Amino acid sequence: MTTYSCEKQDLFPFFLLDKENGFFLDVACAHPINASNTYLLEQQKNWTGVCVDIGDVESLYSWSKIRKAKSFQADATSDEFVEILKKSVGSRLVDYLSLDVDVGGYVEKNLTHLALRRVLEAGIRFRCATIEHESFKYGESARNEMRDSLLSRGYVMLFEGLTFPEIGRAH
Repeated sequence: MTTYSCEKQDLFPFFLLDKENGFFLDVACAHPINASNTYLLEQQKNWTGVCVDIGDVESLYSWSKIRKAKSFQADATSDEFVEILKKSVGSRLVDYLSLDVDVGGYVEKNLTHLALRRVLEAGIRFRCATIEHESFKYGESARNEMRDSLLSRGYVMLFEGLTFPEIGRAH
């Protein structure tokens, strides 16, 4: 089976939920196929969902010609993002949340914890998630904040501190 995500995140909901016609929320989706955590679900399990990125993925990649999922351009830490989620997801239960919001370049920063706050503020509930905190690079503070927030809401962590030997990083 072909995996499209960088660290095989797409295989987690694929096998855990083993569900046809599911629904995902992919935050910081980037390219419609390369390094996508949700493309496999669309292609193999007929899922659909909502994809959000700070870049204009429609203009950059002709998103709607490649993907069924609707894409939105928004900063995942903004009020606009919360409004997009309320309108496009609403009270629907998300089967899979993919969350990996970091900024590269001159100033590297992981903003996933701030994006998770906004997802929860929008009232989004989900069955499973992959959340990249990159504590090996940015420290444990944001990771711990996210874990505490999710555990206090009744979520259960199935795996923690996953390490992929072929790339030498922990998530």
